[in-house]
Amino acid sequence: MENNINPNKKKLFILFGVLALIVIVAIIIASQSKKPAGVTSITPDVNTPATTATTGNASATPATPVVTLPAGTRVEAPGAALITKDNKVVNAQGVELKNNVIPGAVDAPQETGPVQVSQVASSAVKIEVSAAGWKPAEFTVKANQPVTLSITGTDQWAHIFAFRDAVLSSVAVGIGGKETRAITFKAPAKGTYEFYCNVPGHAARGEVGKMIVQ
Repeated sequence: MENNINPNKKKLFILFGVLALIVIVAIIIASQSKKPAGVTSITPDVNTPATTATTGNASATPATPVVTLPAGTRVEAPGAALITKDNKVVNAQGVELKNNVIPGAVDAPQETGPVQVSQVASSAVKIEVSAAGWKPAEFTVKANQPVTLSITGTDQWAHIFAFRDAVLSSVAVGIGGKETRAITFKAPAKGTYEFYCNVPGHAARGEVGKMIVQ
């Protein structure tokens, strides 16, 4: 059958088809880039105060509330637990600490960072340790009263002060060579409590001692 379509009309139809295709593609692209109704911006509001003063990051963990501790509260070594006027041993949030939990737990007495012996109160028990043992290897404290210990390594080895009795399981101090750290806790009931170096092999070579509670 002979094609009766005018060549000029045929070209015009093709041109209209191409233009229509371009318009359809443009509409699709525009609809994809348009933000759906009801979706709000996730750009942070620069006028909203940050939840912490340290990072300024609104998604960071909220800062710990400031707690007002009773008058007369003291500390016997930088970074050690606090001692209240009525001789309770508490953390910075005022929570009384326990001696029989896992070392490092939130309610356990915490060892300090490295300190100078001169920064530790004169009322503290100051102990030195080396491969030769503890010096002194015996000391006496009062039952149910706050105790601050400073542990100083006098050699190049690491040492870990710990008690064998489970009632003092959370009282532990780890030090590096030539380092001093401290810890504050409440003494247990009257009795004798053995302490030792918890580094394997150190107790066997003589790094043992005892705390007498009267």
